[in-house]
Amino acid sequence: MTDIPIEESEIDKLVEKYGFRDWYDWSLHNWNTKWGDCSLEIDHCSISCELRFETAWSPICDSILEMFAKDFPDFHFWYEEECEWGGEKNYEEGKCVHESSYDEPQWREEEEIEIKGLSVFASYLEEKHPLYDDGVGYYEEYCRDQYLGKNIEEAVDTLEKFVKEANERQKNKSLTL
Repeated sequence: MTDIPIEESEIDKLVEKYGFRDWYDWSLHNWNTKWGDCSLEIDHCSISCELRFETAWSPICDSILEMFAKDFPDFHFWYEEECEWGGEKNYEEGKCVHESSYDEPQWREEEEIEIKGLSVFASYLEEKHPLYDDGVGYYEEYCRDQYLGKNIEEAVDTLEKFVKEANERQKNKSLTL
């Protein structure tokens, strides 16, 4: 797609009317991200309401949260970027009472582990991270739910147990057919 050039007089009109020369600069200033939200989901019950949505690269800006706090003075705001950096804010009586953030996890290069013809890639998380409950150690392919162990020996042992259990399940399944 090719950008169509806009004449300077049109840009001046945009700046006069909106304060910005294009949608991108306006969005960054007003939303702290280049797009508005998308993939909006709302879960509502009698005691709480949960909104989930996606934005591009950044959480929504504080001014939007402050407007939200006028109508919903007590809420928890949590955000995470796809590379797993993020943070949270707690609001009480319309004021932010707690704020924290975290960087993306620090990984070493993956190691390939071979067990009985099965090849698994193990990633080593180098420092504690709030999204990884099991802490520092090896995970299967950067997956926070697939903790393998604190060191490579534990990771191999865990994978050997998985393979053994899977083979036993397959054997038992074959016997019941």
